[in-house]
Amino acid sequence: MKILDIVAKKENKCQLPDYSIIANKRNSQIIQRNEKVSQIYISYGKALYQANE
Repeated sequence: MKILDIVAKKENKCQLPDYSIIANKRNSQIIQRNEKVSQIYISYGKALYQANE
């Protein structure tokens, strides 16, 4: 995308959005979702472990 950004700036027609900011937002959302899911699996695993004791 960096090449496209340079071309857009040279032509002065359009300014492309900062894709790194968009990607970072998406990644942080995915990480938060994964943490929630892993917490569910951890609590499920603890419950199974306690049930088998």
